[in-house]
Amino acid sequence: DCDSDGYREIAGYNVSCINAWACNPKWTSSVPLVPITPMARAFRDAHVVLLANWINDGKSTESSSVRETCFQGADIDKMDSVEITETNLKKQIRAIHAENPNVIVQVLARYADTRMTIYVNERTLPQVKALNDAVKARLQDEPNTFFLDLDFPLNENIFQSLSKVHPNCRGDKVMATDVINKLYELKVLSRGLDLAASGTCLGSSDCANLGRACCQRSALCYVVNGTTCAPYGPGIQ
Repeated sequence: DCDSDGYREIAGYNVSCINAWACNPKWTSSVPLVPITPMARAFRDAHVVLLANWINDGKSTESSSVRETCFQGADIDKMDSVEITETNLKKQIRAIHAENPNVIVQVLARYADTRMTIYVNERTLPQVKALNDAVKARLQDEPNTFFLDLDFPLNENIFQSLSKVHPNCRGDKVMATDVINKLYELKVLSRGLDLAASGTCLGSSDCANLGRACCQRSALCYVVNGTTCAPYGPGIQ
């Protein structure tokens, strides 16, 4: 459904059909686009589907050059992009549930912006929260669909230095822990993780002195052999 200029209309905006960051054809991967219908059929027998493919919608509005290529120069900002995100996510979610209404769909929140490459940018956290809250509100009436809130610890090495703006091993641990915890809350999993409160333990780094619940909640520690709490690094970059 792309026009001769390579755009399709979504929520009143012309959106580029190029599947690449900044809608740049030079960065298109060898992985082909998957239409919604075969995607939904592939998930027919799934118990859970995790969607995180919307997080660059708002980021694509931040640069005038990217707006030109991605939205054909439209006057669009982050909050306007919620219209596009809602349309796309609902199409995917409803296609999945048309195949199997029992599939649980989790939509992962957009994670924080970066500061000095590896740290959470505290200055833009209110904007990121506003965007997440808006998307969450648009999906709240979709059956069997759950928005997964996400927080990273401040002033800690949580993002990659090589593949920039993407979470490192610590960030991945936080996301995986939140996904598992939500599935336990929804009774999809019969067993969950013993987790302390994020506000208390998410950025705890004194691993040797942490109890298991705080250790498992921390982005900076992990449990070894079910008993010992050890430091968890950012990974090799």
